[in-house]
Amino acid sequence: MASSSLGIILSILAASTIVFDSGSDSGSLIPDDNVTCIGGDVTILAKVLASARSSPLSSLFKFARVVPGVPCSARFRPADSNGGPYRYDTDAGPDPCYAPAHRFFTNKTVAPSWFKVGGGNTSWPFDAPLLQRAAINTGLFVGLDLYHGQTNGTSSALASCRCLPTSSVCESAIKQGSCGSNSTCGRNLKNVSMAGIESSHTTESRQASQDTFYNNPISSHVPDAGLLCNEAKFDFLSEMVSTLKHGSLRALQQVDGLQNRSCASRGFNISFGNGRADHCYPAATIWFKGEELSLYKAQQLEVGVTAAYDISYNLPEGTGMKRATCDCLPGSEVQKGLPKGYCS
Repeated sequence: MASSSLGIILSILAASTIVFDSGSDSGSLIPDDNVTCIGGDVTILAKVLASARSSPLSSLFKFARVVPGVPCSARFRPADSNGGPYRYDTDAGPDPCYAPAHRFFTNKTVAPSWFKVGGGNTSWPFDAPLLQRAAINTGLFVGLDLYHGQTNGTSSALASCRCLPTSSVCESAIKQGSCGSNSTCGRNLKNVSMAGIESSHTTESRQASQDTFYNNPISSHVPDAGLLCNEAKFDFLSEMVSTLKHGSLRALQQVDGLQNRSCASRGFNISFGNGRADHCYPAATIWFKGEELSLYKAQQLEVGVTAAYDISYNLPEGTGMKRATCDCLPGSEVQKGLPKGYCS
């Protein structure tokens, strides 16, 4: 779908009715994924909701509503893989996009079970929900850019220019010349920079022939974000990469990072779980650079890109994640945990 189509979609969303209760000047607003809570004056929160629903983040606010008289500290993040339910009792200060409203999170989330066996040197951070929020948003932006035929970074810039005029994100975008007037925080984009997915690695061209790959069977693949590295024999890894590049996670696999060398030689010095089989592709292993948080960020990027997949193809929520799950190989840890007939 062309970028103009995305603009039409956003215009429709912006015109939709926003329902919130009245009777109090203080309230809260929780995005649909329950990761964080936005708190503040009800009139400001109404503007936050309007802004969010007219931006690439609109899918996170489909069912959100402003609740007056109930601060974030009195609301709960539902129980999930990170524990809970927990109150949104930690004030992170003014929201970067929606100031003067503040964003709140719970500092009591627990690390996922796999985090403790990674072998790295990272402790679970108290502000993990903020990392989760940033990674999901980034994944959503990257996916929307791919599926709508836009330059990488377009959705990220558009979201910045939909922030409230009083926010630090909007102020920065205006200073960079990415947005129009301050009164609207730049509803007309210009000079959009390549700001989509942050990459911590340099894109490497595949210079060797396939014969060389087969002569050196250990090969590696680094997804676009550069957060982790997959290692396996070339014939298996090439099939794995092909699956990823044609599935609902393909927005994170736009660069072919297949190399005829180990992950360690590419700077990924720790093998997850000391050589533990990949949870989805058991003939491969996962390597990272010492911080399990990079793997957590990669996991949350997948949440964002699969949401973008659902939005862009007008599919029921969760379809993209289900497809990614069902692309895992039979016998894998993921497949073993699925109900019978789930992927039929």
